[in-house]
Amino acid sequence: MTAEIERLPGRERKRRLLDAAMPLAEQHGFQTVSRAMVAAAAGVSEALLSRYWSAPDFRTAMMERAVATANLTVLAQGLIARHPVAMAAPLGLRHAAAAAIIGG
Repeated sequence: MTAEIERLPGRERKRRLLDAAMPLAEQHGFQTVSRAMVAAAAGVSEALLSRYWSAPDFRTAMMERAVATANLTVLAQGLIARHPVAMAAPLGLRHAAAAAIIGG
């Protein structure tokens, strides 16, 4: 996959890297996912991720993706961590994520 991602335009490359990150965030937890884990899952070097995001910026990008795609699992983790993007998500989405946490 490395060569495939590296040949893509920047915007598409970033989208694919975030696509690789979201299942990891769901499985391991938003706060636990590292850029090294994402790079390994995407089959690229960690340096490629660093080209686009610092560590805090990458977490913000993951949370923005969670909000944009209504990923309630990752959004709920962001709410628990009080991540600013999660806290600013639309109220209905925050309620749905909170309900997902408590199972209702």
